[in-house]
This record gives sequence, structure tokens and C-alpha cells, in this order.
Amino acid sequence: MGLLLYKQQTGAFLSNSIQEQLRASLERWGFAQLIVPSSDAVLLVKRQLGAIQELSVGVNVSTFDEWMRDQWKLYGSSDRLLSNTLRKVFFSSRFWMECLLMS
Repeated sequence: MGLLLYKQQTGAFLSNSIQEQLRASLERWGFAQLIVPSSDAVLLVKRQLGAIQELSVGVNVSTFDEWMRDQWKLYGSSDRLLSNTLRKVFFSSRFWMECLLMS
């Protein structure tokens, strides 16, 4: 599984550069993950993706918390997820990012 972090400064969730990154991910891995800041944005982006033929299938859109829960279900134990503060500390650690990039 590859991981590409691409942070955008504008509020346009599907700018041309984001669409290019999504297409590249679909071509390389067969899927793409787009993380947006809110549940409202998830619905908006899913509707917009539905109108773009080559991006309407294979792109998962979620908030960071939703994505984290999915990752925890797949790779974690049955323990409760960390608190927001502990999760931020955990994800800011260099070790975790290196593990993600190496997987």
C-alpha cells in the first residue's frame, strides 16, 4: 500500500492538482483515498466525483477520523482508539510515518 500525503491550501477539494493525484493513484494502485475536513465535505466531494467519469469509481472519501477508524479496524486490535490528543501525538511521531511509508 502506498501513501501519498498531499496538503492543499485552498478550499477546493477537487482542484485540478488533486484530480491529477487521484487519477495517478487509481492508475498505480487501483484505488485512491481522499481525506477531507468534515462530513459535509465528504458528501459534497462524493457528488462532485460522481460527475467525473474517470473518478466516479475507486475513490474513497472520508474525514480523518473515519479513515483512522477504518485503519484501526483493519490493522489494530479490538482495543478502543486513542483519544484525539494521543492520536495526534502518535501520528506526529517520525516512527509511525516511516512505518506507513515503508509498508
